[in-house]
Amino acid sequence: MVQTSIDFLLAVKKNQPTGPFRDALRRLNFDDLARELPDDNARKAFWINLYNAFAQVLLAEHKDFFRKNRHYFFGKNWIEIGGKRLSLNDLEHGLLRRSQFAYGLGYVGNPFASAWERRFRVEQRDFRVHFALNCGAAACPPIAAYRPDALDAQLDLATASFLETDCRYDPATNTVELSKIFQWFSGDFGGKAGICRLLTAHGVIPPGGSSPPTFRFRRYDWSLRLAAFAETEAGS
Repeated sequence: MVQTSIDFLLAVKKNQPTGPFRDALRRLNFDDLARELPDDNARKAFWINLYNAFAQVLLAEHKDFFRKNRHYFFGKNWIEIGGKRLSLNDLEHGLLRRSQFAYGLGYVGNPFASAWERRFRVEQRDFRVHFALNCGAAACPPIAAYRPDALDAQLDLATASFLETDCRYDPATNTVELSKIFQWFSGDFGGKAGICRLLTAHGVIPPGGSSPPTFRFRRYDWSLRLAAFAETEAGS
């Protein structure tokens, strides 16, 4: 099943027909899927690839919905897997973020998640998925095909690349300019302290400062940008 998600995404990248992959996902047997996704690496790779593939396909088909009403676009059940209707929000917040509410800043879980979602969601949240998901906006990170056996290296590379290109630190004012992603999903990163640890580990801010930096969150660029695929992929 993970290979199906990779092939689906690569077909999108090459502008090839995606109908056979969507048909295969509609016919999917959930017991087979459970056996194919035995751990978090397989689940993360599968759902990241499907999110990115479906986002590209749906944006090409429904650009007006994205431009006029993003909430509707991400919340509508466009996606059919094994006869179950899902939204892009379901893939991101339900399955990849382990049943978090979309607007809970990473601090509010959904206690009413369905049995199906609990069966196929990740066991542990991984903030690095935020640097792998592309919703079609210009501010999103680039798209790559993720594989379970190389997932940690791929996500580490995606994280390092995003931090290097998207974060800016001003030592004169001890201020760091960040993507809105860090504000929207603060709890996934462990709050401000967790974000500071991440930025320090990647050399964005200096270690051992007398006081934590001030965060300034950049306005998110929602202008549509399709086919933003990474030039190279880790682990390949």
